[in-house]
Amino acid sequence: MKVVAPKIGETIYDGAVGSGGFLVEAYDYLTTTYPKRSLKDDDILQKKTFYGKEVKSLAYIIGIMNMILHGIEAPNIKHTNTLAENINDIQEKDRHDIILANPPF
Repeated sequence: MKVVAPKIGETIYDGAVGSGGFLVEAYDYLTTTYPKRSLKDDDILQKKTFYGKEVKSLAYIIGIMNMILHGIEAPNIKHTNTLAENINDIQEKDRHDIILANPPF
């Protein structure tokens, strides 16, 4: 996580969430790096930082559960196939600052 070095206020996305490991590690990094956070920073971390998509039903449920158990109370994870999306339909509001992913091969 030190290589990517996310900051509070940046959005972090995983297009194939799986168990949510990348997003959980990013959350742990942010909470450790910024131990003296304001209430506003905590709200941003909880609601406006972590995003992802997962196509498999069981992995989707496990990923959300794992994130909740590790302190991310409101994961922004969608149950959909990232690879089925048309790249031309992606708008500015759908873009993220950091992408963490294990490419699905």
